[in-house]
Amino acid sequence: MKNGIVLFVCKGNSGRSQMAEAFFNKLSKTGKAISAGINPDKKIHPWTIQVMKEVGMDVSKQKTKLLTDELMGGADKIVVMDSDVLKNIPEEHLSEVENWKIEKLLGKSIEEVRKIRDQIRKKVEQLIKEKEIISIVNEDDKVIGCGERSFVKERRLLNRQIAIFILNFSNEILLQKRIDNHKYDFSVAGHVLHKEDYNNAALREAKEELGIEIQESDILKIKKEKLNSNPQLGIRNKIMCYFKLKNRFDISDFKIDRNAIDLVEFFSIKDIKKMIKKDSKLFTPGFILGFKSCQNSI
Repeated sequence: MKNGIVLFVCKGNSGRSQMAEAFFNKLSKTGKAISAGINPDKKIHPWTIQVMKEVGMDVSKQKTKLLTDELMGGADKIVVMDSDVLKNIPEEHLSEVENWKIEKLLGKSIEEVRKIRDQIRKKVEQLIKEKEIISIVNEDDKVIGCGERSFVKERRLLNRQIAIFILNFSNEILLQKRIDNHKYDFSVAGHVLHKEDYNNAALREAKEELGIEIQESDILKIKKEKLNSNPQLGIRNKIMCYFKLKNRFDISDFKIDRNAIDLVEFFSIKDIKKMIKKDSKLFTPGFILGFKSCQNSI
């Protein structure tokens, strides 16, 4: 890894790449983004300014920039917005390139530009997660190294993850359905970052995914177990630590990130069992394994 810089490239550097740069620099805790164009426009597209302002971001003072060998050489990763832009990337830089295949703003209505903005944000969020540095552990759960999440995932290295069960006053379990796979999953789940323990990861993920501030004294550890890789189920090597919250919550308590989560709902344990029996594809494989492992302790 060179320096954590991500370079976003489109044709005019007045729309898509500017949105991606702004989202990345706002959302990433460690990396940095810059953007450029193969044939830069003179100024930022007015609709780019408008749709970004609608989500609380001011890009009106940004300047368009020309794509250069120096910018490409200094980037850890290059993201092009479409295949036409990809054709302009020199061969020596292609190994660092990812093509997002996002439509141009030219000729689009403002409603269509908003959809493009939301698509770019989702891709930026996924990119940030892939670049997160997570710990690599051995069979005894001792840290033996670290790497970007995408690196660990590709090589199926053993890593740490957490999941939280959140209940309401009727003892029903909160499930979330994510936009990317449209399947029911844990109330909260995520990777444990490098130099982070399971408890701190649980607190961080609860805030990031549901907008709730909890303390270490609010969580109760249920169990920790190793899950072996199962390609057929989509399960990779990981050590899972399961928690439940001592506090009870209502739906109105959550501030959901609508760019990542489609909906959240409470279900009784009885209903979850029925749903799994009727159609297990409604749930992520990891949730089914975790639910069956922990249901008597929830």
